[in-house]
Amino acid sequence: INLMQAPQWLGHIKGCPNVHINAVIIYNQCFGSNDGFDVDCCRNVLVENCNFDTNDDCVPVKTHSESICSDIILSNCIMANYKRPVKIGNESLGPIVNVRFQNIVVNQSSFGFSQLPLNAIYVAIADGGSADSIFIDSIQVNTLYTTPVFVRLCQRNNGYDTTGPPPSVKYLRNVSISNVVCPGTIIPCSISGLQGYDVQNIYLRNISV
Repeated sequence: INLMQAPQWLGHIKGCPNVHINAVIIYNQCFGSNDGFDVDCCRNVLVENCNFDTNDDCVPVKTHSESICSDIILSNCIMANYKRPVKIGNESLGPIVNVRFQNIVVNQSSFGFSQLPLNAIYVAIADGGSADSIFIDSIQVNTLYTTPVFVRLCQRNNGYDTTGPPPSVKYLRNVSISNVVCPGTIIPCSISGLQGYDVQNIYLRNISV
């Protein structure tokens, strides 16, 4: 299956259990904010053997509600985009648990832009949710990134319910990043939390940038 040129995200997989996406080619370089498949508050998802070339995130794993997103595997995929090919969180109101990216090749995006793309690997909790048991392994990056490895716990006061206060900060813990190769960078790695809210148990192994 070939899917291409959506006006924004190409696919929003929201609140779905038991999803298997295999051998799909995605090209989405049209209007900006052109994601591939957004996996949002789902359980038991396998995305494998796919090829993504997107203007924005390829397969971001996120929670736009307080429901859990858990047991997500992305394996044996080729990804190219301008921003963050391996992305977990940012939009993170609910818990994100047991997510694995493995055997991923990251190539240069076909989207021509004069600045370096941002992060090859991005794990962030920014909206009051949480993340636990995140595994990222065997990532071959074939193009330059500003900060290849970026892990952050923060609070951007982005409340999805505008009638109440923004959600409080929770946690980001148990993240394993291993066997990553990136050819060059400005800032090799950034790992940060907030005062009183440290990121916990971040393991980096065999990383070359």
